Amino acid sequence: MQEWSESGFVAQEQQIDLRVAQNIINLLDQENTIPFIARYRKELTGGMPPEKLRDVKDSYDLAKYVYLPLIWLLITWN
Repeated sequence: MQEWSESGFVAQEQQIDLRVAQNIINLLDQENTIPFIARYRKELTGGMPPEKLRDVKDSYDLAKYVYLPLIWLLITWN
């Protein structure tokens, strides 16, 4: 069984390369805004448009605030 990760979840949900998902997550964690990422970090996102970046951010938020706590709860409960 493969270990769950936020970037793996985002990559699968958004059907993007894992490395691109990791790059976007790192940029978001560094508090970069979507417009900044879309304009100045194209080389890290593969030129992803702002609309797709917002979808990626939504998937990341879902992973971070919903799935990660659930996984933690399941692990500690067992």
